[in-house]
Amino acid sequence: MRMIMILMLFLASGAVLAADWVVSAELWSRPRSGQELMSMEPVQQAVADWRAAPGSRMIINYPGGESGTLWAEELRDWLVALGIPSKDIDLQAGGTDVDKVILHIEKQKEF
Repeated sequence: MRMIMILMLFLASGAVLAADWVVSAELWSRPRSGQELMSMEPVQQAVADWRAAPGSRMIINYPGGESGTLWAEELRDWLVALGIPSKDIDLQAGGTDVDKVILHIEKQKEF
């Protein structure tokens, strides 16, 4: 019972909630345009999740190295072109396989 109460307090405190969306190298290898990018389900869902939570941040977790950096920067540029302010997007190298980028939505804490 005590554990349930602690969990309820944690959830009620407005702790940071997060969702992750995976963009595979295979999906990213398609020719890109704004329309094509928004037809990519993980990108579409991440953008919708970001828009549904004012003040949230989108974190692009990408494989390290030159190709991973180029991939993440291009994805960020597309997201900015589609209306997400660059100040709301962070790039984080490492922590993912070389064949995927993870879009992580970090929602603002509510008090």
